[in-house]
Amino acid sequence: MGSQVSWAYNWASDMDPAFPSSLEFVPMSWGNGADHTNSWVANVNIALSRGSTHLLAFNEPDKCGGGGSCMSPQVAADAYRTYMKPFAGQAYLGAPAVSNGGSGLPWLTQFLTLCTGCHIDFIPIHWYDKATNVPYFKAYIGSAKAVAGSLNLWITEFNGSGTEAEQETFLRTVLPWLDSQTYVSHYSWFWCDPKASGAIVDGAANPTSLGKVYAYSAF
Repeated sequence: MGSQVSWAYNWASDMDPAFPSSLEFVPMSWGNGADHTNSWVANVNIALSRGSTHLLAFNEPDKCGGGGSCMSPQVAADAYRTYMKPFAGQAYLGAPAVSNGGSGLPWLTQFLTLCTGCHIDFIPIHWYDKATNVPYFKAYIGSAKAVAGSLNLWITEFNGSGTEAEQETFLRTVLPWLDSQTYVSHYSWFWCDPKASGAIVDGAANPTSLGKVYAYSAF
């Protein structure tokens, strides 16, 4: 009880039948390939009927390999108009989620310029670095806000690498700061896989020590 966690996504648009009814499932069109787009409309309509109110566009299009969807700003803008824009007014629409690599924010800047006629409600971003590098975290969020302008940020992936103690200190430091930034409306630690470094749940789906720090502060 008391958890602030209210939403989740899975880099896809289809929802596991066991997905908790207490959370909002946020569909994502990971890329513009047919394996993502063919079922997009049907899956989004299912999510909307269940109560979902947000949609996410493409995953790290500024990167090719390593989880990136590898799309140029122009290709992404065209795909956004095709697959995201039709749902304007039915859900809040998120731009493609860029990485904090050197190409991420420049890519996003180009996309926002090229996506004329697009309806965009919020800007998702990712951040990965060391848990001890809090100044960089705050600086990057500030830089992303400068690109986003009047639009709110969603930090749909972030993780500070390090020891468990360093990660807990990181979260205790940055979560109150994030909560105080009115332009950051959602954030999500990477991630819930119990086999992953920095997991917030164990194999029995119980919160780890880190998970307890996160779950009762995040939103």
